Amino acid sequence: MFAAPEVIQGLPVSLSTDIWSIGVLTYVMLSGVSPFLDESKEETCINVCRVDFSFPPEYFSDVSHAARDFINVILQEDFRRRPTAATCLQHPWLQPHNGSYSKIPLDTSRLRHH
Repeated sequence: MFAAPEVIQGLPVSLSTDIWSIGVLTYVMLSGVSPFLDESKEETCINVCRVDFSFPPEYFSDVSHAARDFINVILQEDFRRRPTAATCLQHPWLQPHNGSYSKIPLDTSRLRHH
């Protein structure tokens, strides 16, 4: 579920392939669920290749728009459209918030089930 579309399709990989994995990992850390996991390995691979994911309210209601945007920016099917690591670090979600962080703790109960 962490593999980028180009890995599944047997295409050459690059540094942006690892960036994809950061997007998936961020999604999992913020929601406790996988963005692409399905009933079978094949269906999961199809979801990855189609970049078929969403932000269900039951998992993302307390997740900021900036965090969701960070994931959207990274999970690009075309590896050439994915940001570099340096660009990721410039994303507004990763910038200092001057104490304006959410006081609502993330629900980690779903992480134990995977």
